[in-house]
Amino acid sequence: MVFQNLKNHDKYDLSNERFQAAFQFLKREDLKQLEDGSYPILGEEVFAMVQSFETDMEKNRRFEAHDLYFDIQNLLEGEERIDVIDRSSCELIENPEGKDICFLEPKSAFSQMLLKAGDYLILSPEEAHRPAVAVQKPMPCRKVVVKVKL
Repeated sequence: MVFQNLKNHDKYDLSNERFQAAFQFLKREDLKQLEDGSYPILGEEVFAMVQSFETDMEKNRRFEAHDLYFDIQNLLEGEERIDVIDRSSCELIENPEGKDICFLEPKSAFSQMLLKAGDYLILSPEEAHRPAVAVQKPMPCRKVVVKVKL
């Protein structure tokens, strides 16, 4: 699944070598056996982060966005809801200096994406997202987030 607004269709080439390298990594036979941590793919251009976490109630999660990287969020185990909204429909609430992350508050309705094991979602810099939201109740999950530089 790729969720995107048509206005961004010609802005990005999702078939470039960085995205190809990202998906080659996600097709690894040993992906589920990798330990939590960071894995270089193409240096700082493309890297993966394997994460174990517990989903939480919506009120305890924040919307975030990134300026320099796409996120390919691939769920390995569990169920996770990721809320998505265009950044232009949000108010900036925190922007940590020197980090490619900011936190936002939505000012309108947002989409809710349900990810189950094997599902992935590609998020562009124009999209704010609230990951790790519990579907029905908190549960342990594992996922790989591949960061693809613009």
